[in-house]
Amino acid sequence: MKVVIDTNVVLSAFFLGGLPQRIIEAVVRGQLAAYATREIVEEYEAAIAEVGTKKGGSLRENLALPFTSRLHIVAPRSEGDMFVSCARAAGAVYVVEGGEDLSAIEQGRRVKIITVEGIWQLLDLCAL
Repeated sequence: MKVVIDTNVVLSAFFLGGLPQRIIEAVVRGQLAAYATREIVEEYEAAIAEVGTKKGGSLRENLALPFTSRLHIVAPRSEGDMFVSCARAAGAVYVVEGGEDLSAIEQGRRVKIITVEGIWQLLDLCAL
């Protein structure tokens, strides 16, 4: 299943754990194919550095390299939200969001915004 993962999900996974961490681990195991543009990767890196510096968070470094090495890098094809644009370029169906309201973003016919809980439920169904 092809997905694009919002920065807040990555931050939650790397600093807090829980279900976001399990989503990232699913990417590392190859259960999810995660796509990103260079711009998204730069946003991930900047956000991780900022949280690590400002909040003194405890980074789960054992996730960082395995996750980033599994990302499929694509070039965005359209303007607008960078996550939806990346999903369109990758042919991904879902943008996994971390709780902020992305519902206002115009979703394409082929791109859906889904929560961490929603994608986890889909993974559970696929495993049956």
